[in-house]
Amino acid sequence: MKQEKIWGLVILVLIALSAWVIVGTHYDSKTHRRVANYPTRYGLDIRGGVRAVLQAHPEEAPGVEYNQAVIQQILENRINGAGVGEATVQPKGKTQFVVELPDVKNKDAILKLLGTTAQLQFYYFRDVANPNSSNPSVANRPVRADVTRDAQGHEHYTFLDQRTNQTFRDGAQIRADFAALLSQGTNPRAGAALFTVPPPLAGSPPMAPVYFTPDQQKKALDLNRELTDWNGLIQSSLAANGGQPILTGNDIAPNTAAHLGGNTGADPVVSQSFKADGAKKYADFTTAHVGEIVGIVLDDQVISAPYIASPILDGQGEISGGFATLAEAKNLADLLNAGALPVPLTQEETESVEASLGGPALHNIEIAGGVGLALVLLFMLFYYRLPGLVADIALLIYTLFTLAIFKGGLSWLFPGFAVTLTLPGIAGFILSIGMAVDANILIFERLKEELRSGKSLRGA
Repeated sequence: MKQEKIWGLVILVLIALSAWVIVGTHYDSKTHRRVANYPTRYGLDIRGGVRAVLQAHPEEAPGVEYNQAVIQQILENRINGAGVGEATVQPKGKTQFVVELPDVKNKDAILKLLGTTAQLQFYYFRDVANPNSSNPSVANRPVRADVTRDAQGHEHYTFLDQRTNQTFRDGAQIRADFAALLSQGTNPRAGAALFTVPPPLAGSPPMAPVYFTPDQQKKALDLNRELTDWNGLIQSSLAANGGQPILTGNDIAPNTAAHLGGNTGADPVVSQSFKADGAKKYADFTTAHVGEIVGIVLDDQVISAPYIASPILDGQGEISGGFATLAEAKNLADLLNAGALPVPLTQEETESVEASLGGPALHNIEIAGGVGLALVLLFMLFYYRLPGLVADIALLIYTLFTLAIFKGGLSWLFPGFAVTLTLPGIAGFILSIGMAVDANILIFERLKEELRSGKSLRGA
C-alpha cells in the first residue's frame, strides 16, 4: 500500500509539471505581454520559412580547434539575438549545419548575420599618422588615413603610404572587389587567357588558375598589391604590440548595446564593457599611447580608426562611425554578445519552404483533434463503464506527458531538447493515441471473455 501511495504521488507530481509545461506563461519585458514558457515549435511545412545549409571551413583556420557544438551554440545565440523565434540549428555530418528559420521576413539579413565570422580586433596603427597630434613623430608618420561615406551612410577607409605614394583599402573592400571581378567570368572565352592569381589574393589554399581578360588581369594585380599593402599595415601593427592585437572580441563582456550617440548625439554607436583583463590591457595601452591611432577591425574591415584623446581607465569603450543605421549597430552588438565564429562559414544551400497550413487551418486541426479525443473518451466510458474510465484517465495522462515532452519538458534534463512539430509528426502523435485506444479495446474485450467463462475480476 505504501508503494502504491508513492507511485500515486509521483504520477500526480508529473501531471502537475506536465500541465505547467503545456500552459505555463511568463511576462516578456521586450514584447510587454505574456508568452509561453515552452512555446510549441512548428516545422517549416506548417509555418513556412527558410532552410539553409551552412558549411564550416576548419581548414582555413589551421591554428584553431574545431568544435561543432561551440559553433552550433554561437549560431543559436545569434538567431536569438536577432529576435527569430522557434528557429532550429542542427548539425549535419561533421562540418555542416542545417538552419531552419520559420516565418521570417528578412531571411537574407539573418543568413548574412549567421555567416559573419565576427572576428573583432583592436590594432595599434603605429604607422598611421594623426595630423592633429602635437607630437611631430605621431603627426608625420608615413601612412595617412582618409574616410569617406557612401550614399547609404557607410564609412570606408582608404590609406596612403607616403613612402611609396600608393593607396590601399582594407581587406574586406579588396575581397569584395575581387569577388565582383570573378563574377565577370573565369571560363575560357574569346580574349581571355589562363591566369594564376598571385598570393595573397589567391587565398589559402590557393585558388585554381582562371581565364581572365587583360583588363581583369590588370585589376587582379592592382588588388593583389593593395592587399599586400594592407597586410603589411596589419603585420606592422602586430609587431608594434608584441605580435598581438591590443584587444580582441574575447576581451569584451557580453553586455554590448547599440544606441544613438557619438559626436552629434544622433549617430548609431555600439557601447561595450571590457572584461577585467581587457580593461587593464586597454588602460595600460591608452595611457602609453595618447594621441596615437587605434584601428578597430571587424572581419578585415576597418569600422573605426579613432585617436586616443586620453587614457581610458574605466573599462568602457564605444565604436562609432561605421554604421549607416541603428539596426546595423545592433547587428554588431548582437554579434559581439553571441561570440565570434572560430572558423569561417559559407552558405551552401538555401531553400524557401511554403507553408502547407495557414493559421486558421492549424487552429481547425487543434479543434478537430480535441473533439475527436473527447468522442473517443466518451465511447470508452459508455461502452466499458469503469474499465473505460480507467482507460480514459490513462489516455489523458499519456496525452499530457507526450505533449509536455513535445514542448521541451525534458530540456531541464537534456538541455535544448524539444520536438519540432511537422505534419508527419502530428499524424504520428494521433496514430499513437489511436494505437493506445486500440490496445485498451483488445484488453477489455479479452477481459469480458474471461469474465463470461466464470473467472473472477482479478483472475480475468
